[in-house]
Amino acid sequence: MKKQIWLLAVLSFGAIAWGQKITSLEADIYPEYYSQGVMVEYLGETEPGTLTPALHFMLPAGTDSAFSVVEIEGQKDPLITDLKLEQRGSETWVTVAPRENKFRFFAFYTPFTNPVGKRDFQFSIKSDSDFPHYHILVQEPMMAQGFALHEPDDEPESFPDQHGITFHRFHYEALKAGEVQSLGIEYVNPTGKLTMETLQTMLNTGGPNAMGGGSNTQVAANAAPKRFTLPTWQPYLALAAITLIVAFNYKRFPAMQSSKASTPITGKQPETGKTARKNNFCTQCGKPVSSGDKFCSSCGCKL
Repeated sequence: MKKQIWLLAVLSFGAIAWGQKITSLEADIYPEYYSQGVMVEYLGETEPGTLTPALHFMLPAGTDSAFSVVEIEGQKDPLITDLKLEQRGSETWVTVAPRENKFRFFAFYTPFTNPVGKRDFQFSIKSDSDFPHYHILVQEPMMAQGFALHEPDDEPESFPDQHGITFHRFHYEALKAGEVQSLGIEYVNPTGKLTMETLQTMLNTGGPNAMGGGSNTQVAANAAPKRFTLPTWQPYLALAAITLIVAFNYKRFPAMQSSKASTPITGKQPETGKTARKNNFCTQCGKPVSSGDKFCSSCGCKL
């Protein structure tokens, strides 16, 4: 009898812990933002109110470092933790432990070695967990020429922010555990410059729409990595870059919250088939919405 009770308790615990699903996931890709490589930021949530197990993600081929960022209530600085890279055959994986049903981590890989010229590489995502829906966002480098994304099953929603940085976002309905989603990224960098260097030039010279009407001093202050004291150079530079992203990223600017800013720059309207599913997502936060909704139930944005 005691054995049966113990077995039932174990099975019940397993159902709570390992029946967990990722409810939302976004992978934001920044090629050549602050270094001659690619930075990927992963942000996600799991089902609230239940015990959250560790999550396992495959990282892009060639990833050389990864770390997690955890915001702790009442603590000024976030908790920065290096993630151990685990090899599964030819694949590189990391284990991430969500906190309060949320997780955020970064990965870095360098799929090209030439200082200037053509870039042609892949981004792939896979996990041991199911994703009911998820997004992949790509920031187009400001110095890129002939930028193209290769994804045979879908077309991205593309839009600029007020500083001329263009973003491309794919909406996906689901990804089963063990399945892979990949897309190709191709462009030419004729000068070898980075997006951060271009933004800094805009700061120094007051280029087009330089700082959205703000002063160079104010934005430079926002760009300074004052909050973080980190043990390694890679997270330090990454979070400095993210600080600039906070200043320039479309998601943080009020101007990008308008429907005008979120209209695809191609001028195309979603049609039937796979492209039609874009209508089922909020253009601001990416959460699912119903066709008759006038406002997003998650962020309140007018649809």
